[in-house]
Amino acid sequence: MPQTMTSPVGEASYAMVLGPARQMENDPKKFWSMGIRLKVDDPNCNKFIDWIRNQYVEHHAKKAEHPNGMPFVEEMIDDELTGYIKFKFKRNELTKNGDFSGAPRVVTADPNINWPQDKLIGNGSLVKASFSLFPWEMTKKGGVSLYLQAVQVLKHVAYEADGTDAFKVEEKYIQDIPTDAGSVASTNPDITSEDLEF
Repeated sequence: MPQTMTSPVGEASYAMVLGPARQMENDPKKFWSMGIRLKVDDPNCNKFIDWIRNQYVEHHAKKAEHPNGMPFVEEMIDDELTGYIKFKFKRNELTKNGDFSGAPRVVTADPNINWPQDKLIGNGSLVKASFSLFPWEMTKKGGVSLYLQAVQVLKHVAYEADGTDAFKVEEKYIQDIPTDAGSVASTNPDITSEDLEF
C-alpha cells in the first residue's frame, strides 16, 4: 500500500472535496479535487517540489516526463505569473477495479472533529492535504500524481458562490421584478452554469 504523506500548509484553491464527486466538462470520470497554493519563495514550497521530483526519478529513472507529468504548475491569471505554485490533488470516485473509493475525509484543526459537510471551503482557506503519490505512464512518458486521502482545514474562508453580495437593493427598479420571481435567489453550490438552460 502506498505511503501516506502530508502536504505543507497552503491556501486552498477550488476545493471540491465535500459532497458527491463531480464531473468536469470533457471528462467522463467523477472525482474530488483541490489545489493548494504556496508562494514561490516559501522554503516549504521548494522542499515539496524537490520531494516530488525525487519521487519521479525513483519511480521513472531517466524516462522522459509527460507534458502533464508533474502535479504542480506556476499559477497564472490573465497570462501573468502570480508568484504562487499550485499543487494539484485528486481522488477518483471509482478505483481501477470499478469499486467506489469514497470521499476524502475532511477534518478541522482538531483531526478528531469532522468538518461540517455544508460549510464549503472557499479559496484562500489555510489547509493541509494527506495524500499518496501515484506514479503513472502514458505514451512512453512518465508522471506522478498526488492522490488525495484527506483534508485538514486550519483557517476557514467562506465560499462565495455567486457574487450577489456585491449588490444592493435598487429601489427604483423594484416594481420591475416579475411577479413569478422566486423569493430567494438560489445558493445551491452544486448548480453550475452547465446545469442552467439558456
